[in-house]
Amino acid sequence: MVCQLPDGALAAAVGVQVYSYVCLICSLLMVFLVWKHRERDSYVALFSYSTIVSTVSSIAQQLHTLVAWEEVKTGQFYYVQDNLGSPELAIAGPSYGLDRLLYYFQYYCYNVQGFLTLFWAFALAFSISKPCQSTQDQCTRRKRGLVSKALALLLPGVFVSFLQLPAVRSSAAAFITLADISLATSLSLGSILVFAILAKYILSRRKIHRWTIRYPPPREAGNANGADGQGLNLQENNSIYDAWLIVRFAIALFFIEAFQLLTILYEIAQVNKNKQEALPDKPDISVTRAQLDFVAFIPGVSAGLLVFLVFGTTRNCQRTILNSFIPRRFRKGTDSVASHSTPQVGHQWTNFLTSPSLESDSDPRRCPQLNTTI
Repeated sequence: MVCQLPDGALAAAVGVQVYSYVCLICSLLMVFLVWKHRERDSYVALFSYSTIVSTVSSIAQQLHTLVAWEEVKTGQFYYVQDNLGSPELAIAGPSYGLDRLLYYFQYYCYNVQGFLTLFWAFALAFSISKPCQSTQDQCTRRKRGLVSKALALLLPGVFVSFLQLPAVRSSAAAFITLADISLATSLSLGSILVFAILAKYILSRRKIHRWTIRYPPPREAGNANGADGQGLNLQENNSIYDAWLIVRFAIALFFIEAFQLLTILYEIAQVNKNKQEALPDKPDISVTRAQLDFVAFIPGVSAGLLVFLVFGTTRNCQRTILNSFIPRRFRKGTDSVASHSTPQVGHQWTNFLTSPSLESDSDPRRCPQLNTTI
């Protein structure tokens, strides 16, 4: 099939495609890391899974646009004319047919990420306000985490289903409110929780003049290598988290909120653009239009790169990548760094940001009664 995209827009299209594949590789690499570190059902893992689905959907939509540019824009032109006044045009734009389906895959993933952010913020807040004191507390928290993650996957599907109801689609206000409320609420509450966590952490550290919070290791972990607790760093070293987790989480939240702001601005632009008086007389297949359309794909695929840069750059993850992908003969200058990548914690573990309550829910050693994964 011959590419219909104007020659002047090929550079932008290829650049966005390359960037999208880089983001996809980052998502796949993050999945590799969470499986390697036995965190396959953690919040970071679920983030990574959702970014893979959204990025693949975006790449498919880009390829369809690239190959059938003139057909796509002509179809969109007549689709908008036939559906003027439809509130769906505000969030999905002029996408129709296959592109519309691919858009809703991405929309579902964005909302999954929003709910994961909210529930993870709650988990962080609980881990600070009420640390686990017994195996029963840990099991209760694991079960609560499993329910939260299941809801994060199911609720966006429910919202997407509601958006297809005729009663909702007949009202622009109801449709747009329902389309935005889940992500907006998740990010707003998540932001409040993060600020509360940071405030509590800073105030408590100022009182005791120390910027790390420690607590005695769990009894079952202490028995793993003797009563003195030596060797506990083995399990801690295997974690993908580090002492900067709350900072990393706050950075991720900030970028997701920036994406939500871009989404709102896009919706406003679509509402103004899809008015009768603003419609062009013929399909716009110009070079400028093609460049703008492909640039618009960048924010949606960036989540995979964001997750890797924020959570996949801890020293443990760096060591895993070096050991897995770099031949030993090229690692001479990095072995010494890797061997000192995680501090020895002796008799105590660092809690606050790397407590077991934030780790994978599927490890049976942490909760023998719970051995299920999502």
